[in-house]
Amino acid sequence: MKISTRTRYGLRIMIFLATQDPDSHVNAKEISSHEHITLKYTEQIIRLLKKAGYLNVSRGAKGGYSLKPAAKNTRIKDLYNLLEKDQKLLKCLEKECCDRKAICSTYDFWCGLEEVISNYLSSKTIGDLAREYQEKSVPPMFYI
Repeated sequence: MKISTRTRYGLRIMIFLATQDPDSHVNAKEISSHEHITLKYTEQIIRLLKKAGYLNVSRGAKGGYSLKPAAKNTRIKDLYNLLEKDQKLLKCLEKECCDRKAICSTYDFWCGLEEVISNYLSSKTIGDLAREYQEKSVPPMFYI
């Protein structure tokens, strides 16, 4: 299974915005710089996220983007479906693509694997990944 850079970067952008102060707005250049994604590609992904209703937009000198509160509950599967063009693990799993389905020795295996992946993507939200990232990013405190 190959996941496109658009999906990987879109997920990183959403997690980055989920870790920001909800009252602040971050401009595309800051997002691009922090996530090491070109500004042009960042803007393309932001347009898709904005159109899908995940982002608040503020215009002006201190404008930028913030994650809508409800977007933290977005399942990774939903984001994947938004950003990924080829959503099936294999071409043969697409409807009416393979005429060997009935006799294929591996078809059921690939269907099962795709279901496991789909369930895992459905089990995690943007908020979950943002929390995990923040917990991982905080250095441990040592007291003497």
